[in-house]
Amino acid sequence: MLTPEQKKTCCEFMRDAGWGVFKNGAYYRIGKEDKKFTDYLLINFDLNDAALCVKVMKRRRCWMEFFVFSRKLSVLSDSWSLTITYDDFVVWLMTTKSGEAVNFFSAMAEWIEVDGKCINHAK
Repeated sequence: MLTPEQKKTCCEFMRDAGWGVFKNGAYYRIGKEDKKFTDYLLINFDLNDAALCVKVMKRRRCWMEFFVFSRKLSVLSDSWSLTITYDDFVVWLMTTKSGEAVNFFSAMAEWIEVDGKCINHAK
């Protein structure tokens, strides 16, 4: 399970994409705006949400930085040899536990904490 701090860090990274935290601690993203109302969607931190993060990373030109960082992290966290294949790494990155893309979002939160410069590229 992801910690509340990890979730908050990921939401801050995705703020320009409409992600945030309600006062009650639930995580949400703004859906399509309508003239009458704004639709708020709960963030499940699943693979669908991971894909939205990748889209933002690509727009900010930091996807490869995250990819390399998280690959190194996967080697350290699972005690794999340095010869891990990219196929195995992608499987590790996209593994879900209890519906959450735990490895992806844990790596994302740590990457932001270690190298937060991409968070400043929000546009």
